[in-house]
Amino acid sequence: MRALKPGSRPPWASSAAVFTAMKHSTTMTQSHKSAEEEVFFASQARKVASCQSKMPKVVVIGAGPAGIMSAIYLAKQGCSISVLEKREAPSADYVSQRTVMYVVKGCGQAALSEAGVEQTGLRKMDRSSWSLSDGKGKVARGPERPAKGDLMVERATLAAFMLQEAVRLHPDLITFHFSASTSNINFEDRTVTWSDANGHAHSQRFNLLVGADGRHSYVRQCMQAHNAKMKVTVVPADSWHLAFLGLQPQEGYWELSNKERTVARMTTTFQPPKLSALFWPNGKGEVSGSMTSTQENLLDLTNGTITAEEALQRVDPDIPQPWVQKIAEQAKGLRPSCVGATTKCSTIIAPGAVLIGDSAHSVRPTLGLGCNTALQSAQLLGQAVERCDGDLDAAVVLYERERLPDLHALYNLDITAIPRLGGGYGGKWNYHHLLWRWHLALWNGLAKLPGPLGAVGGPEWNALGSQDVPYRKIWRALHRDSAFAIVCIAASAVLLGSVGQCWLMRSGSKPVSRRTSP
Repeated sequence: MRALKPGSRPPWASSAAVFTAMKHSTTMTQSHKSAEEEVFFASQARKVASCQSKMPKVVVIGAGPAGIMSAIYLAKQGCSISVLEKREAPSADYVSQRTVMYVVKGCGQAALSEAGVEQTGLRKMDRSSWSLSDGKGKVARGPERPAKGDLMVERATLAAFMLQEAVRLHPDLITFHFSASTSNINFEDRTVTWSDANGHAHSQRFNLLVGADGRHSYVRQCMQAHNAKMKVTVVPADSWHLAFLGLQPQEGYWELSNKERTVARMTTTFQPPKLSALFWPNGKGEVSGSMTSTQENLLDLTNGTITAEEALQRVDPDIPQPWVQKIAEQAKGLRPSCVGATTKCSTIIAPGAVLIGDSAHSVRPTLGLGCNTALQSAQLLGQAVERCDGDLDAAVVLYERERLPDLHALYNLDITAIPRLGGGYGGKWNYHHLLWRWHLALWNGLAKLPGPLGAVGGPEWNALGSQDVPYRKIWRALHRDSAFAIVCIAASAVLLGSVGQCWLMRSGSKPVSRRTSP
């Protein structure tokens, strides 16, 4: 694609926008238009059709938050977008029994704002609390803490909301095709073949293909088949969840004096079998929840090997009996959903294609970074297209060069966090987990010192999810602090060894008194 001059706008974007504004601003009906006006509008329609034929054609596979956000940002750059989604179109009031809760942090909110997405339709999480159970009936309840304005939304709700926003922001540039199954991608010819709900096959050319089709990405598989040097590392995590809906607030355990008040409460037991329960208000005067554990444990719950009461008693014996009964009813026959694996790709681009979201960098929900990173990635892709003046091929190369180090750091950070929440990649004594422990121990120790040393700031780990701290910087901080800890340990060992040696030498130089018997 021919690059535009710096500071200029694509001609197709300006022409289409002007005509669209003129078309929507007129109040005349068709019967009242003069012959001259009819000729004028007909000529403008031909110009717009000509301009639209010159627009860069982008195909986005996947209509989740990452795919829709990518479509919005690329439409801002004057591209014509076709979004293919194998699932049916979501609705605003759609609630899934397989729902996953997202917490949209600073970097995710910044991406939504720059895209022009109105966030007033999303609920802010006021407070959150985290409790620890010993699995035997004792629960150490943490205090409710401010949530710093994080947005709390279920995945299905967020996808439906962003779909509405995409249609509102760019109705003439983004087209959605639901129940569309992709069957072939040719990167050399830049064509994608897909079939609709009726089984009719379609072939579509593209200037850019965005793979946003999740951690089991078909686009990524095609990229691996095209590029034998592309390496994909997927670390599975035996973490599954069941969602429960329509729980009524209970006096003494959960009161909702205000529907808009959003409090998330999680209780976790680390005693085997490990189990977590998370509850949150759904904004409709009810409470939703989920249980997270291994697939085997949750299957025991769904097939009746253990009862819901037995499972919930281990997590929190104070959970109200009406909730226990409701959860037991909903658990029958449910199939647990896997809540993620950790993915790292050696490259995220192919000729005319790029991976976004879980297809490029899926993580577990431990740190709450999957959705936020996906939204930010779409934002950075749009910025790369703008910086390259509309040259999509140059933009994806620039995007990968600047984004891939952060995505690899995110992979390492996710590995680091897994043992902290109960097992995983090598146990609590593995190298990554020790990095995390040394990092937090150093900064928590400094925070307890008097004077200015106690106010030097917190650990970089606490900046996860902020919009201005790259993941690679946080990962380097963990290595920096671990190196400092190793030096301190080595110095302490040398010092103790020297002191011990001096003590032995001094004790050995003293005369030994011997008692003689008379």
